[in-house]
Amino acid sequence: MSIFDKAKAVPAKAPATKKVKQEIALAGIQQLAEIKAAMQSLEAAAKTIEGKVKEAGFAEFLKMETNIRPESFKAVEGMATCSVEMRKRGTNSALNLDEVEALKRLGLKPFEQVVTTEMFGINPIYAADEKLMGKVSKALEKIVPEDFIVHQAGVTKQVVDDALCDAAFKMAPGEDRATALQMVTTMALKPKLNADYPMEMLMKNVGSYLAPEVTEEKADELTAEAVEILETKPAKKSRAKKATSAE
Repeated sequence: MSIFDKAKAVPAKAPATKKVKQEIALAGIQQLAEIKAAMQSLEAAAKTIEGKVKEAGFAEFLKMETNIRPESFKAVEGMATCSVEMRKRGTNSALNLDEVEALKRLGLKPFEQVVTTEMFGINPIYAADEKLMGKVSKALEKIVPEDFIVHQAGVTKQVVDDALCDAAFKMAPGEDRATALQMVTTMALKPKLNADYPMEMLMKNVGSYLAPEVTEEKADELTAEAVEILETKPAKKSRAKKATSAE
């Protein structure tokens, strides 16, 4: 008889029983759940529409004849307006390795920002020893232990600074310029309804954005209308003077 034939059977574990929670009726739960679900659906719809409107706004900025960062312009649609802005990408949004390499290939140099300064410090377990610290002040090199000094490695990140952003805008119009601007800028929208907007229309219009099956379709419809308005209404031109070719 082999050792496997002598093996004892392991008793099967009894399936865990799920504890049933007590149910108590509370007024307002369904209303709260409905409102929360509506907010989530609206947030998703807003994100989709916002992304497409930003793309349309970015395209309008590329059409502007300027080699400096352009001013914002006001977009209009129906009974709403929106300030459309192209901002320098913030230093809190570091460039990834692919972006850094792409910018360098285009002749643009990212800014290296120090996150953690490289430094040496006293190991905390010795810093609290007043007697030892007293001796250190007299003869540091002769009495400190080998691990008395600790090293904090420096950390940096590649970010967009004003010089990089300005250099991207000064590039010749074309695909490379558009690619660079996509990486060094960020789009911002500030939409608002007109003062005479009839608020009784709000819930009716917003309700049409909540059905999942029409969200994408509605986004495309609204974006098409916004693009048509942007293309037919001249954007506000930058008041800043164009840089000369010598610059």
